[in-house]
Amino acid sequence: MQKSIGGRFMEGINLLYLGIVVLSWFLPSMLLLSFCIPWLMMLSWGGYIPPLLSIGSAEIQIFDLVLVILWIRYLVFIFLHKVRIKTHYVHFVVIMFLMILLLMTMVSFFRFGQEVFIDEVIAFARFISQISILFLVSWIVKTPGYAYKMGQYLEWFGFSLALGVYLNMFGIKVGEVQITERTVRYFGFAGDQLGFILPLFIFNSLLERSPLRLLYYSVALLATVTRGPLLTIAVGIAVLAWKAKERWGVRKRLGGWRVGTAVLLGLIGLWLVADIGGIAKRFTGLELELGLTQRLLTSKIALEVFLDNLLTGVGYTGFRYAAFEYGAFNIFEERIGFSPNFIATAGSQWLQVATDGGLLALLYFAWMIVALLQTLRVAADHMEEHGRTIYLSGYAWLVALVLGNWTAAWMLPGSLISYLLWLICGSAVAIELTIVQKLSLGKGLGYQAKIQYAEKA
Repeated sequence: MQKSIGGRFMEGINLLYLGIVVLSWFLPSMLLLSFCIPWLMMLSWGGYIPPLLSIGSAEIQIFDLVLVILWIRYLVFIFLHKVRIKTHYVHFVVIMFLMILLLMTMVSFFRFGQEVFIDEVIAFARFISQISILFLVSWIVKTPGYAYKMGQYLEWFGFSLALGVYLNMFGIKVGEVQITERTVRYFGFAGDQLGFILPLFIFNSLLERSPLRLLYYSVALLATVTRGPLLTIAVGIAVLAWKAKERWGVRKRLGGWRVGTAVLLGLIGLWLVADIGGIAKRFTGLELELGLTQRLLTSKIALEVFLDNLLTGVGYTGFRYAAFEYGAFNIFEERIGFSPNFIATAGSQWLQVATDGGLLALLYFAWMIVALLQTLRVAADHMEEHGRTIYLSGYAWLVALVLGNWTAAWMLPGSLISYLLWLICGSAVAIELTIVQKLSLGKGLGYQAKIQYAEKA
């Protein structure tokens, strides 16, 4: 009987794999990239879909195969239609950043040995696979219609993420739920990174003056009872206020935008005062002390690792190994007790990059962020009012992550945050590569006429 059940289960999994592969050849590319692959990533990480293949510590997941199929589809297309691949300044900066990380990871072989080096290379390969999204999207998107579709599919994805939280709140357990004596936290399938994903959709709801969507995403965010995203939200709102100019399409609607911001801040204040889910407790007493102590200790160790390896770092994701050489186990054990999660990352994205690749990687990371922000700004400048909000939201979100998220590293191989960032930035690169260039040829035309000209071109 057990064999029969196990056999039927494997048959079902194989049929699922087959169905996903078949659909990957026929579904629209933007739907796969903006909705299907992110969901397959979450289901794979959560153990709901087993890996296709395991080679040592490396696992090949179903979403890896879907991505390969998308690349094959694109390569076949450019071969049959003799399409010339265009390059962009962002492509160059990203490749340089990757080359520096690879070089420093190769150097780490002589310090940590083969076993650790292999784990670092596997993590780096996963990171390259994820960052390839930026290149693929930048070449797939050819018209404003493609870019607008991406925004629509992303909205579906954001809605489905928040829906998992609401199902948790109504007693239907899906994904991750954390319940302690003091707090109740709902994360759904995305896990604790959800708190840093939802601000993107909150910013977009503010810009589109959609009070129902704003309320929907804000309540879901607060239900995670996560502290860090509140600072991220504050930084993002400050960025939107700073960028509230006519060219962003915000000034004409500024009254509604301000009302939405006031409602959002009021909702956060009410949630804190009412201590729903125990969120206020996380800012006081033992909860705050433990959280701050853990993050400060992690950051202190990461800073020491960086300063001692200023030129080379310790290789991609090497901090998790190097921390032990700096007495991480004893340091944590004396204060709050040790957990491997405390040194899984360096505690913030800046420290993560600094320990990964040293000073040079840190400088190139800053350069890359500036280049991505410039591209998002250009895309927002040249899209129609409703089409531009995803790029302005992405701009505010990226600044908020860089300046307002000091509690978690987010540009990691298993991060849904960075996946969505590469997706949006890849679309922005495409806008600059194709649409902006085509619009420049149609000078003197009205906006709608320019778009029609670009579509035909």
